[in-house]
Formats: sequence, C-alpha cells, structure tokens
Amino acid sequence: MLLENVRRNNLSDVDVYNKACANKDGTITFFTDSSNQGCTRMNMMEKTHGCTTFDTIECVKLSPFVDRPVDLLKIDVEGAEYMILEELASTGKLALINNMIIEYHHHLFNPSEDKLSSFLKILEDNNFGYQLSVDGGDHTQPREAQYPMIYAYKK
Repeated sequence: MLLENVRRNNLSDVDVYNKACANKDGTITFFTDSSNQGCTRMNMMEKTHGCTTFDTIECVKLSPFVDRPVDLLKIDVEGAEYMILEELASTGKLALINNMIIEYHHHLFNPSEDKLSSFLKILEDNNFGYQLSVDGGDHTQPREAQYPMIYAYKK
C-alpha cells in the first residue's frame, strides 16, 4: 500500500523498507489474523485478539535511519512503541527528533502492567513535553485496553 501511495503521489525522494521496527536487528515472529488482512491487531508480541497466524519477518532498529534532524516521527507499531522509544533514547537519536505522534498501547498485552509513566519519563528525560488524547469508549473499567495518542514535542 505504501508503494502504491508513493507512486500515486509521484514522490521521488522516498525510500521504502519492508521490515518491522524493533529494538534489535534480526527476525521476529509477527502475528496476524489470516481472515482479516490489514487488521490493526497485528503485532510482534504475542497471539492475541484473534491473531494466531504468524510469520517470521526481518526487523531492524530505527536508530540507524535517524541520521539527520527529523521534523515529525509517527509511531504506530501495535505495542512495540516502548521498545522502539527506549532504543532511540539509548542511542541518543531522540535528540534529532523534533516532534512525535505516538499511538501508545496501554494494557494491550498485559492488563496488569502499567508502564505509561515509564514511557512518559523517557520523553521527559530526553527534553520532550507532551499532550495526551484518548478518544472513544468508557475508560472507567480497570485493566481495559486503551490507545492514547501522544503528541511529543521538543522543548
């Protein structure tokens, strides 16, 4: 789909990599729902929410691709955002990013695990401010999955 969008928009200075982003270079197991191609529950963490079909795919760290200032980085990686942000922070590459839009997957895999404050602390420790937005649903049930959007900006 990305290749088709690049073609339709006559973009010429675009490199497309058919790989997953992770906190390592190598391969990962990627879970999908074979009856629902393009399903937003696809992930590289575990069989969940009907995603029981899997493939082994190539994964790469994002940090080597951040080799100059980045105006906007969008991260929507179905639960892998924490590991990617940690890797960018540990390599110092967050310093090159000015703005990020991140879909954070809260309670997606482990309803008892609360790591949002740790995620936000990585942003704070790397000189980012942030705004959060959670749309839709009744968010008063304990351990309910939520997907807040985080707009992070360099201070």
